[in-house]
Amino acid sequence: MSARLLRLVLVAFLTVAAPAVIAQPVSFDVATFDPPAGWERIPNAQPQDPLSYRSADQTSQVFLFPSRGGGGRPEENFQSAWARLVKGPFPNVSEPKVSTEQRSDGWTAVVGAAELPNTRQAMLLLTATSPSGRVFHVVGMVAGNPNLAALAAFLKRLRLASADGGAAASSSLTGLYTATQVNALAGDRVAANTRYFLPGNRIARVFPYGSGNTFDPSRCSGDTCGTYSIAGNRMTIRWDNGRTDEIAYEAVPEGIRLDGTLFRPARTVAPAVLPGMWQSAGGNVYRFTADGAFTFGTTASAGLGGRFRVEGLTLVLTYSDGDVRRRTLLPASPADPPGLISIEGEVFVRK
Repeated sequence: MSARLLRLVLVAFLTVAAPAVIAQPVSFDVATFDPPAGWERIPNAQPQDPLSYRSADQTSQVFLFPSRGGGGRPEENFQSAWARLVKGPFPNVSEPKVSTEQRSDGWTAVVGAAELPNTRQAMLLLTATSPSGRVFHVVGMVAGNPNLAALAAFLKRLRLASADGGAAASSSLTGLYTATQVNALAGDRVAANTRYFLPGNRIARVFPYGSGNTFDPSRCSGDTCGTYSIAGNRMTIRWDNGRTDEIAYEAVPEGIRLDGTLFRPARTVAPAVLPGMWQSAGGNVYRFTADGAFTFGTTASAGLGGRFRVEGLTLVLTYSDGDVRRRTLLPASPADPPGLISIEGEVFVRK
């Protein structure tokens, strides 16, 4: 089965499909995709767990891991990930059949597939490396032709936003970009501004409150969502209210510049980064502990608290009274780990 799996995966993933208008695509880290048809989302057992989906017959599953800095060659990144993500939990897995391909969006994809002995399942690992060394992993466990077809279709729609301007060099951008700026109208508070690039060359400048993983089209108004095109060093945006803006555009290693403002591709914040005290310029304070507890208040009062978990670009807060709130969580500084984080657009510094 592994040879057929690898062949279908290579055809699906290494040939980047043209952007399609999708009703509700899912954005996770550097990826935008349609979940496999008929597969269900699996809730995270732990905050650091990857995003995962499971087939209806419960024989197949796919995991998407948050991207991280790599630094090695694509083949080295693959081998390291295979040993950690596949060989580690499944020591009896056979040696993978591997293929490497340069994608047209700038990422180098290394794909391997291997059989699990004494089962009807096969393991897949896709490791994509950007020119700057950013690494993104997808692990699949698949059984049966229907699930194989669903996985292939999922990979065909999987699009990656370059962390170093590779994707920005094309006429289409993908996913969430963010810029940290001082808002003089809000008492010089530091805030995160965003641009969400959606299928069909759609753009939204309304902040994705409540979750950075997906964009809710109902939040759009005539002057916050529109359609864009890129020609040379200019981006033309026709907003839904009919207004047209033409702004300076530049793809740079860190992301893109729009009218001189640097927007970086949104990254996830690892749960291990959060423990400690984080304070905003407005005096709001989050306190996180390593065992998953939090409080939200001010410098004078700890306020209310409960439990937290991280799901991609979303901070899920479950208060002690059972109230659950979802907050968009982004790094607000380029360092890894970040010294600044953005929660619902408000920037917090570690104290």
